[in-house]
Amino acid sequence: MDNKVITASSLKRVFLIISMALVAILITACGAPESGLEAGDRAPDFSLLAADGDTVSLSDYRGERPVLLYFHMALG
Repeated sequence: MDNKVITASSLKRVFLIISMALVAILITACGAPESGLEAGDRAPDFSLLAADGDTVSLSDYRGERPVLLYFHMALG
């Protein structure tokens, strides 16, 4: 069994990609213009600048299984 080391940088990138995907879903759900994509289509590739200055693309993570950690802190 391979033990892979998960670095803070790789976790930041995974979090960034997942955050971008969630923003895209929210924009779509709020009535964004029709994109021509159907359910089950692959998401179009996009790139963004990460906090450390590297460019991160969705295609960098194609075929990998990222983990989404979500923490909800109640206000009040």
